[in-house]
Amino acid sequence: MAYSDLKGLAVSTSSSEALHAYERGLDLFLRWRGGAMDALNAAVKADPRFVLAHCARALIAWRMGQVAVASSAHEQVMALADHAHDEREHWHVQTVDALQKGDREKAQTLLEHTSERYPLDRLMVRSVGLNCIARGTTKAASGSPAAASTRIPTSRSS
Repeated sequence: MAYSDLKGLAVSTSSSEALHAYERGLDLFLRWRGGAMDALNAAVKADPRFVLAHCARALIAWRMGQVAVASSAHEQVMALADHAHDEREHWHVQTVDALQKGDREKAQTLLEHTSERYPLDRLMVRSVGLNCIARGTTKAASGSPAAASTRIPTSRSS
């Protein structure tokens, strides 16, 4: 049985337990709560071939500065790359690989492209937004509207 995430996007697991843990991990990360990595670890334990869960582990570990965890997740992602379910999952895999190789420009382009094509992909859209904040801009490098929800408020002079 194929599953979809909470936003209706297809996911590469047939395990309801893995999907629930994946959703919990994303929710915790998106709300800046602890436990995201524990939930994602539970997702890949429940379904070791769940490509998106491995990708999320890598992306979130990099964001948290957990280089060893990110590198390990990258290895698992690349071992499963041929099992990516669809275009979106392939782009997640390519993003993780670009980050591991230190190709930030390619990774950012992939993040933006995925966010534009799949605006309900919460992890990719949030990653674009966080990168915009880190660069001190309110627009994605491509000028895309993907980061519109992450605009930094500015004060106006009267």
